[in-house]
Amino acid sequence: MIIPKRLFRYFKERQHADEFVSGRIRVGRLSVYKAIDDVRKDELEGTSTFTWDRFASEYIIDNKTRNIVGARTSSTAKIKVNGETINPVYLICTSSARANIINTATKFGNYIAEIVDPKGLLDQLEHRWFKDTISLNGKVELRKVLYNRGQVIRPNRYLIPAKNISLTQKSSMYKEECEYRYIFWCRINNELNYSEYKYLDLGENNNVIKKNIRVIT
Repeated sequence: MIIPKRLFRYFKERQHADEFVSGRIRVGRLSVYKAIDDVRKDELEGTSTFTWDRFASEYIIDNKTRNIVGARTSSTAKIKVNGETINPVYLICTSSARANIINTATKFGNYIAEIVDPKGLLDQLEHRWFKDTISLNGKVELRKVLYNRGQVIRPNRYLIPAKNISLTQKSSMYKEECEYRYIFWCRINNELNYSEYKYLDLGENNNVIKKNIRVIT
């Protein structure tokens, strides 16, 4: 994936935008966005579904022995794939410069913080996340959201879905958001506390987030 030169994060509250540009980064657990009572709610977060544009194989089974005695390609049924994330993860959701800025600001907030070095932010987040007791060896990824939920997709050679597609797939109705998300991986342990939100402090002197906040009026 090619990392954009700039990414943008939208806020409804000026205070939250100020915190972000000062280097106090709030990350939200994925499950929050499945239940949150505002426009960010997506009950299908953490799941994926699509259909390979290839007909499935049908197997012929002997009624007596229950053994497979033959196979053929279906003339009607294509290969459907469903997936779900079981690991607890946290997210920071951003948009690229290609997003419809007016519509995105109307939906998510008119205070806009600019990430001037998305890769640099990723590196700093990894460093801070590594120190958290719930992190999976400090693993943080930056991924582009795919807007192909429920669609028929051209198959690759081995029918291997895109990496972590359950964390990056959304309906095409969200396409104008042009979303990129930072994904924070966690260890699985019943004794750990996975709070809804966590804060990572990068410090005010970070050079990866622009200090001025853009306001859309």
